[in-house]
Amino acid sequence: MLAGGADPFVPPEQVEAFTREMQTAGARFEVITYPGAKHGFTNPEAAKYGMSQLAYDAAADRESWAAMLKLFKEIWPG
Repeated sequence: MLAGGADPFVPPEQVEAFTREMQTAGARFEVITYPGAKHGFTNPEAAKYGMSQLAYDAAADRESWAAMLKLFKEIWPG
């Protein structure tokens, strides 16, 4: 799970509950939180919606994309 640390739509309590649920289920997973990133942090047009809860974060976008590519390589090795 890739989450914005400042995402008001998915607060830390929900991320923690998700983490506990996945641990209880014995799932193989990872939670990566990007501090300061709001909801929509990978969408360059997030600000155009005029909601303070949404914001593009270029650094979090790059880092989360790299994390996703890493996961893809683990799942589907070359």
